[in-house]
Amino acid sequence: MKHLCSVHSRQEAEDIVTHFESNGIPLVLSNVDSNRLMMGTFLTVDIWVGIDSQFDEARALLQDPHYQVQHPEDPLAFHQQWEALKNGPSPLPTWVMNFSVCLVLLLLVIWVLWSANS
Repeated sequence: MKHLCSVHSRQEAEDIVTHFESNGIPLVLSNVDSNRLMMGTFLTVDIWVGIDSQFDEARALLQDPHYQVQHPEDPLAFHQQWEALKNGPSPLPTWVMNFSVCLVLLLLVIWVLWSANS
């Protein structure tokens, strides 16, 4: 993903997403829930182009709202894949992690006992 722009309101970010996705460019927002007054300044909402190959067209659409996207993608399919990746299985199964932790603890106990007897 490539950073397209930052805006100061959630509504403005959502308006941009609606316009871009209706033109076939999926976007991802970050800092949406952080967009509130903090120590006298507003945090920004960051807008990211979901598919790197569409970055130049996204910049063109940002500059010209009437730009015709040449290579539109399906935003719904993109977001479904994005969610599947975010919520997918962890890289290591839980039993491997549990076994590794137990093995390390067992080795630590053996080392402590061995050191105490030496």
